[in-house]
Amino acid sequence: MAIDKDCVEPAYKQVKRKILEKIDAGHLAPGARVPSVRALSQMSGVSCGTVAKAIAELTRESHLKGRGRKGLVVAERDSLSIGITGAFKERTFFNDRYYHQIMAGIETALHPGHYALTFRTMGDPLDRTFDGFRVDGVLTLGVGIIEARWAELLRWNGKLPVMVIGAWTMPDDRLSYVVSDSVADSRRAVECLLRAGHRRIAGIFHSHRSARLEGYRQALARAGIESDDRLVILRDDAASLDAELERVAGLRPAAVFDSVGSIWPSLAAKLPAKNPALAVATYRDDPREWVNSTVPHVIVRQPLQEMGRAAAERLTGMIERREQRVIQAVLQSEIINCLDPAPRPEQSRPLQKLAF
Repeated sequence: MAIDKDCVEPAYKQVKRKILEKIDAGHLAPGARVPSVRALSQMSGVSCGTVAKAIAELTRESHLKGRGRKGLVVAERDSLSIGITGAFKERTFFNDRYYHQIMAGIETALHPGHYALTFRTMGDPLDRTFDGFRVDGVLTLGVGIIEARWAELLRWNGKLPVMVIGAWTMPDDRLSYVVSDSVADSRRAVECLLRAGHRRIAGIFHSHRSARLEGYRQALARAGIESDDRLVILRDDAASLDAELERVAGLRPAAVFDSVGSIWPSLAAKLPAKNPALAVATYRDDPREWVNSTVPHVIVRQPLQEMGRAAAERLTGMIERREQRVIQAVLQSEIINCLDPAPRPEQSRPLQKLAF
């Protein structure tokens, strides 16, 4: 029950989650006595105060209850359970700002004590992901899910409600999802670079299936510029990313649209010394990281918390009404244009209202 002290998730939340995982897996059955605060402190490597805070929250949410001299025991299970899965490792999930913001949105939509959450890395085959766990519905973080997975999710969707949150490729229309409009978001970001006078724009994408690649090409086409595939880097399809960066740097682009969000510095470092400063459009979860940046840039900030909240609200509605229907919503990201000498946010349309 060791706690990851480098994780962005608070320590008491980690303790709480690990206790809930033991309850969900049946290692702590209803009526079973919960180890003392001191024992849990020694098992997890955190202070008694941290453990006490986790226990207090679990008690308040009716997962645990007091039983006289016996101390705290696991309450009888009357809550519903939501499985959360995706192509991530557990450490990566709880230490990644992208997932962290989505989870913050999910938690605001769930009534304390009414829903238990079970986190599992997506198994192969998919049906084994929640072996040994009872779940009433599934939230799938679609980042990294390739098209071959959609058929498996559809089979799953026939058994219980499934909702996809976010995706590099648009989900199958037969699935319920809440995603950001990757095509429109990318197109708007690249158009900012074009309006600033940049025409030779490199693009970095996960794969040829990326919806963001389509937005990049649309922006160039609308500006009357023929898309040059030599300026495109496909991270997942490249045998050597470093070699691809070297190749594109040799073409001396004036700007780059990094849809992955973390690769453009490596490209900038490989440009010839006489190359002018690179203008960048990229996805960032926290634009404040760029406050003191001297790099001309455009930031695409996805509505991550709103996506998590909307998806959780729709999924819980399906679970409670015991209905199987397709619910879909596409939200817009905020485009922050800091290419001008006096940086200012671009006036962007508000998030699309969700109506079902």
